Amino acid sequence: MVNTKLVQKFPPERVLLKQQSREKSNPMDLSLAVLCTSIHTPKVTMFNRFRMSRSTFELAKFSFYLLTPISIMYYVGIDTDKKFNVPGFWPDPNTLNKIPKEPYEIQAELVRMRKANLEKRKRLEERAKELGIEPDEEEK
Repeated sequence: MVNTKLVQKFPPERVLLKQQSREKSNPMDLSLAVLCTSIHTPKVTMFNRFRMSRSTFELAKFSFYLLTPISIMYYVGIDTDKKFNVPGFWPDPNTLNKIPKEPYEIQAELVRMRKANLEKRKRLEERAKELGIEPDEEEK
């Protein structure tokens, strides 16, 4: 005769073992056995079907760590003109300094820079004379 309370609480193979042990031992041993098995039985939850082993979990973590940056780069990499287009962010090319590339352009730029430095030096010397500062003899 099968006890229905035990069948509801434990799987059938445990119920048979418990009934056999009940017949052979005293009731105190049986209650201790029921108590010990009830402590170690997993609780039935809705997530029991998603249980995974350690290796499966490590594989899932590795896949997540590997695919997350790849998917972000893929998302960012397609249609960047539409996603990141900010009008007026980059300056107009006509307003930028243009680097001289031809030799005559380089010479003209050097002449212009030397002329600007001489004008700045003259202006600073005049300002120093107004303030009464005399240049040192070493500088001359």
